[in-house]
Amino acid sequence: MRPKRLLGGVLVGMLGLTACAGMGQPRLDPLPTPTVPVPFAYWLPSEPGGDAAQLEGTLVEEDGCLYVDADSARYLPVFPAGAVAWDGSTLTTTNPRDPATRDEVVPGEEISLGGGGDEGMPEPGPTTVVPDACDLAERYFIVAAP
Repeated sequence: MRPKRLLGGVLVGMLGLTACAGMGQPRLDPLPTPTVPVPFAYWLPSEPGGDAAQLEGTLVEEDGCLYVDADSARYLPVFPAGAVAWDGSTLTTTNPRDPATRDEVVPGEEISLGGGGDEGMPEPGPTTVVPDACDLAERYFIVAAP
């Protein structure tokens, strides 16, 4: 599985949508390259963000990708790099400023995420990675940096 790079412009363009979430301008630092394929999309945040928008739904794993089914739609959550991990059965989100603050969710369980989203899929660029397998979403949701 080869990651797609998403346009930093998508995140910059989303500032109108996510400015209320306090996500700020994305850095153009290199993204961490996973050593094994990951079933989730991630982005490189430049600063902590708020959670003015909330995505609540069921975590779903399908065809090698993690989604959130909510409000009769499928969302691709795009997590902050370094704040999420997958061990093959459990999604773990961690607050980088407080590693003891962790949440673990398995597919089929409810998940709640703060951030902001839009319809469709993000376009390729240097500050966000989406695995090739992640193409079944109707919408995407940029998860705010903790």
